This record gives sequence, structure tokens and C-alpha cells, in this order.
Amino acid sequence: GGFRGGGATCWLTRQSNAAARAARPSFVPPVATPRAAAAAATSFQACSSQVEKPLFRFGVISDIQYADIEDGASFSGTPRYYRHALDATRRTIERWNEEKVTTAIHLGDIVDVHCPRNHSIAAFKAVVSEFKRLNGNVYHVVGNHCIYNLNRQQMVQLLPAPGKLVDHCFYYSITAPECPDVRMLILDTYDISIIWPANSARHRLAKYLLHKHHGRQQSNLLSPSKLEGLNKRFVAFNGALSSKQLKWMEENLQEAKSAGQQVFIFSHNPLHPDGTAPQCLLWNYDVLLQLLARFRSTVSFCFSGHAHAGGFSRDEAGIPHRVVEATVECPPGHFASAVVSVFSDRVEIEGAGGMRSGSYRTRGGEGAASVQSWI
Repeated sequence: GGFRGGGATCWLTRQSNAAARAARPSFVPPVATPRAAAAAATSFQACSSQVEKPLFRFGVISDIQYADIEDGASFSGTPRYYRHALDATRRTIERWNEEKVTTAIHLGDIVDVHCPRNHSIAAFKAVVSEFKRLNGNVYHVVGNHCIYNLNRQQMVQLLPAPGKLVDHCFYYSITAPECPDVRMLILDTYDISIIWPANSARHRLAKYLLHKHHGRQQSNLLSPSKLEGLNKRFVAFNGALSSKQLKWMEENLQEAKSAGQQVFIFSHNPLHPDGTAPQCLLWNYDVLLQLLARFRSTVSFCFSGHAHAGGFSRDEAGIPHRVVEATVECPPGHFASAVVSVFSDRVEIEGAGGMRSGSYRTRGGEGAASVQSWI
């Protein structure tokens, strides 16, 4: 379907396909002769054999937020279709299987905060069961709605993750067997957050950061209304990366650089301010961007969710950041997901339903501005 969710204001304007076609010079084909037809067939076969194949393909989906409850709306009034989100996920898996996608990433928020707590585990299992129908592997990013519903020990049992997780934090590295030249880093942007137990060091640090910006007398830490500019990110539904996770990232980026791998980064919170509303941004995004800039020739792309309308930006190091549109805001009959094709110099995103498509230069973004039809 052609549903467009949200109504993002942070997308860059680009020339339409129709305008691009209109700008091309007209061409009248010559009258065909047997010799010309044979030559054309030979030329076509030669061109077909030279069609570039992607190094790797994977699926992306975000913010399913399933709950077996009546439809609702966001704080801003955008409709949310909680029950339909499960069917939208099912349709995504069917599409990926048709496309022979064998690796996929869910960018967080499997179940919505409004899901009754005594139904949370069943709701999680319902969505995970749909993911298990993929003829391959689905890897999960943890979102704030996940943690509202289940504690981290429960999530470790329900969400498959390769290897051993550090302190029940969902950050880990993947190298798909079908493409050893690509390394995928899954981040946990709630490593430091107020959603941890109140007696934990992570909770205390998060509470300190929130009170530093809101003031200790402010009780509503979910609202950014009294904050200015990028400080609006310091709300209770966001979080930060710990120093331990940042060190782990640096080590992985160095290993990938030495091995000549492309790195793709996946997070729930957006990592760059120009492609999202500030109230969705990672608390210590600035520290992370400084780290990524040191590895600008290695980091190819960053994907995130959380900001349901989606968005795109390119950071100061030239690294593209794509915010993925939410599944929960797709009305019945629609879904939102994408198949991502990785090439040596670009990423092509084939969106379906409420997910935008796009083609993006990678490896520092060199030459992107000279190609009008590419963001």
C-alpha cells in the first residue's frame, strides 16, 4: 500500500522521478533490422550480465508496539493501531520470505506501554512467534516500551541474542555468514536510563541527569515542555550509552577497520539531531558522534526507530542516519518495513507501505550532493 505515516517535517526535498524523466532528452528508436535486433540482443545480454548485485541484504522494521487493546493515539494525536500491528508484522515476514531475506533487525518496542501487565509476556510471545516464521534470523534492539512491560531478565529469555550479554544490556555484534564484509552493531540506548530498578547505579545516574535539566522540583520527567533546544532530549523515555558500551563500540570499530569491514549501527533512539525531534534523541549523542567521526571510512550507515514519523540526516562526518517509520501507526491493510541492499558505495532501501524508499551514498558520503535523485 501507499500509506504514509506520521507526516515527517525533517525529510530533505529531492527531485521527483517524473521531473527527472521530463528533463531527459527524447529518443526515437530506429527501425529494427534482423542484424540490428541481433546486435541489440547481444548488447542487452552483456548489460544484464553486468547488473551489480548487492553485497548483502537485510530487513528492517521498528516500533511494532502490539497490544490486544482498542486503537489509541500518541500524545500529539497521531492514531495508533495496536491490534493491527501484529498483522502488519505478519505481512512484513511474508514479504521478507518472498524476497528471500535471511537477516532482519527490529529496532525496538515490540509491545506498547498500554498493554496490560498481566498480558505483556503473551503479547511479546505473539510478536516473537511471527518473527520466528522468517526463514532466517531476526535480531532485536531494546526500546523503552519493551522495558516498560518486562524486566531485562525476562527479555533475555524471550529475545534471542547471540553470545552473552553484559549486565543484561542488549548491545552486541553480528557478522552474517552470507556476508563477512559487513559488521552490524546493535546498541542499547537505555544502558543508562530511569527505567532500571530504583536501587541501581544506572537509575541513579539517569535520575541525576534528568533533575539536572528539569530541576529537582519538577515531577513530570516525561515532558520536554520546559526544556529548550536540544536539551529537550533529557526526558524519561530516552537514555544514554554507558562508558562501558562506548568502549565496546570503539573496540568493534577498530576491529572492523582492521578487517576492512563496513559497519552498520542499529539503535532505538536516533543518534543525530538533524533527522529527528530533539525529544527523541539519545542523551549522549554528541559523544557517540565524535566516536563515529574517527571511523568515518568504516561506518557506512546508522538506523534507528523511536521517532515514529521517520527522518533522514547526514552528520558532520558524512555518515547517513535513517530513522525508520513506525509499524504501530499503520492503519489496517497497511504495514511498514523495508529491504536494505548494501553495495560497496551505497545503501538502497526498498520501503513497503508506510516505509519510505531511498538510495544513499556511504563511506563518508562523498559525491552524494552531485546525484540529484539520491539523498
